[in-house]
Amino acid sequence: MGIGLGLSLFSTAFVVNVGYVLQIISNSKFKGAEHRVVTNSRAARTTIAYLIYPSNESLIEPAKALCNRNPPLYRSLNFKEFLKIFKSKAANAEAVLQNISLSGS
Repeated sequence: MGIGLGLSLFSTAFVVNVGYVLQIISNSKFKGAEHRVVTNSRAARTTIAYLIYPSNESLIEPAKALCNRNPPLYRSLNFKEFLKIFKSKAANAEAVLQNISLSGS
C-alpha cells in the first residue's frame, strides 16, 4: 500500500480515480490508484461511484499509439482473464500488474 496524501481541494473539485485497466491501456502513463478516504466531520462531501467495465471478451492491452517510443509494458489479455487474475491476487494491484507485465517484475 502506498503513502496517503492529504489533499486540499476546491469546493467544486472533480476527482477521477484511474483504475488498473486504464493503467494497462495507457502503458503506465496513468497509474491506477487505491482509493482510500478519511472523512471530514466538519464539511459535507458528496461521492458518486461510477464504474465502467468492458465486456468479458474485450481485449485489454497497451494502446499502440502510446507504444511508438516505449515498448509495451503489459501483455494483451481479455477482460475476463484480467478479472480472474485480479480476484486471484486479492485485488493486490502490484501482484496483478506483475502477473501481466512483459518484464516479469
